[in-house]
Amino acid sequence: MRDPGLQPERTAMAWTRTAISAMVCAVVYLKLAFSAHSLLLGVGGTVLLFGALGLVLISMRRRVDLVDVNKRAAPAGHLLKWTAVIVCIGAMASTAAALV
Repeated sequence: MRDPGLQPERTAMAWTRTAISAMVCAVVYLKLAFSAHSLLLGVGGTVLLFGALGLVLISMRRRVDLVDVNKRAAPAGHLLKWTAVIVCIGAMASTAAALV
C-alpha cells in the first residue's frame, strides 16, 4: 500500500508542470517556424506539440492514479512509449532543420 501523503501530490504536480513547459516550448518553436518560413521547423514544432499533448494526457492520468491510494502508480505504458516516439521524431526534425 502506498503512502497517501504529499509525495503523490508533488509527483502529479511535477508531471503537470513538465507537460505545461513542453507545451510552451512547442508553441514557441512553432512561432519560430512561422517567422522563419521553414517547413521543416514547422513539422518539427507540430510533432513536438503532439508530444506535449501526449504529456498532458499522461499527467492527467498520473494525477488520477496517484490520488487513488488503491490504484497502481505507473503511467500507461503504451501512452508513454508513443509520447517518447513522437518527441524523438520532433527532436530529429528540429535537429535536421537547424543543420539546413
